[in-house]
Amino acid sequence: MKTKIALTALLSILLISATNTLQSEKTEFQIQTEKHKAAVSDVIAISAALADFITDPNEFPHQEGKYDENSEIYKALSPYYIEDLPMEDPWGNNYLIYCGTSGNGQYGISECEEDDFVVVCLGMDGKKESWEFDFSDPEAGIFKVNVLDDFNNDLVCWNGSWIRAPGELLEEILQ
Repeated sequence: MKTKIALTALLSILLISATNTLQSEKTEFQIQTEKHKAAVSDVIAISAALADFITDPNEFPHQEGKYDENSEIYKALSPYYIEDLPMEDPWGNNYLIYCGTSGNGQYGISECEEDDFVVVCLGMDGKKESWEFDFSDPEAGIFKVNVLDDFNNDLVCWNGSWIRAPGELLEEILQ
């Protein structure tokens, strides 16, 4: 009888522990989804500011990668084209901007000219992934977020068009 009670108690503890773990993973997934949404919104805002900047008779300042308040690109865009240019993504990693020909070689992109731009969020892990743009299949970089590791995928916007992003999130945000 004591063995039965002990086994029942042990099973109850294991079940509660498993339920708590699943709930914790679900909560973490929701938190990362919100951060992903914020990052996508930031990249959209940065890209819109860059697009507005080039429609005026301006030349892009040289920009290759991360930037700060003292960077030429920051001073050119903020506060005139965007009130507060985001510098870090929701995970605390730097956003990257490549202006003009410095976009060439980023994620397999080529043919960038002086008025092109690439905006990048390195994702949750803050590491550049090895994914490359496929000119023959431009939508190949659109991915689905199914597991936490999918938040490590980079977000890449080239001249205002998404070449690497979560498809379902884009649909939700752009509606």
